[in-house]
Amino acid sequence: MKVTMTPVINLEEVCRELNLHSSDFEFTQMEENDSYIILDVSEKAVEELMEDIEWEEGKSLSRQLRLQNQLMLVLMIQAMGYTDSILVFISW
Repeated sequence: MKVTMTPVINLEEVCRELNLHSSDFEFTQMEENDSYIILDVSEKAVEELMEDIEWEEGKSLSRQLRLQNQLMLVLMIQAMGYTDSILVFISW
């Protein structure tokens, strides 16, 4: 049996550091309390987020802001050396 290790971050700590709320990210919408979410932090994910942000211009400012916050988080995680995916623990 193969066991793999996956990096995990705690969203509560992220929110404290960035002065944001858990609902300020698009990937947290409609997620259950005390759950783990896979967050794609690849270059493809960055490209898709940028396209989504552009798509939302003039439509939904709140969604656009959540996507921008998510992009900021993904870029921060990439800067720490992670380029695939990580788990995010969501608890409120």
